[in-house]
Parts: sequence; structure tokens; C-alpha cells
Amino acid sequence: MTLLEFVTARLTEDENVAKAALGEYGAQGTGWSFSEENGEIDFGIPNEHFNIEPLGAFVNQATHMVRHEPRRVLADVAAKRSLLARHDRIGTRWVGLPRADREERYCMGCDEAFPCETVRLLALPYSQHPGYRQSWRPL
Repeated sequence: MTLLEFVTARLTEDENVAKAALGEYGAQGTGWSFSEENGEIDFGIPNEHFNIEPLGAFVNQATHMVRHEPRRVLADVAAKRSLLARHDRIGTRWVGLPRADREERYCMGCDEAFPCETVRLLALPYSQHPGYRQSWRPL
């Protein structure tokens, strides 16, 4: 699996999980919110609340869940796919000093040797995935 394929597959997984979390009410929902007063996460759907009692121990987790609600994840995936699209064209050029004596693959989006730093950075959040290769780490 290439680095581009790896990142694309991880983005698809994120997208699928977010869409499943939205469920059948996704088009009707208004987004998630969290009320510290009553300890409820409101999923933006009438009568869909999740009470987290006792509140004290779970405030940070609830806040995290709300900040990374499915609509935000879908927007994040779309943004990362747009970045990836700018860096998925690979070309070949002659390099070397004092004269060009070898070929090098390079990203046609940013003119860096491939895989470029942008694609490496897009893969970094998935570095704990079993398919991630340490050779893909940013330089």
C-alpha cells in the first residue's frame, strides 16, 4: 500500500464512522452540544440526549465528544481530501550535481521529493495504525 492509498483509506474510515454516528437523523440534526448544568449531551435531535451522571468525572470526555462531533469530522475529512488532491500527482525528473545523472520522483503539487511533507503530515495522525510505516514520518 502506498502512502497516498494509506491516507485515503484512513480518511474513508473516518468518514464512514462519522456518517454512521449521524445515523438516520443526520440531515435533521443541528449538531451536538453539552450542558454542564444538567450533564447532558444534546445530539441536536429532539428527545435524543445522553446523560452523563455523575458529571464531575466526565466533563472533559463530554467536551471532547462534542468538539469532535460527526459534522466536524466530515468537514475535516473533506479539507484533508482537498489537500491530498493537491499533492497526489507524482512526476519524475532528472537530478544530481554537477549534472543530472539520476531520476527522482517528486510531488507535482509542491515540487518536493515524493512523498512530500504535506502527505507525510496528513498520515501522521494515523501513525498508531498497524499499516503505517515509520519511513513515512515527516523528515
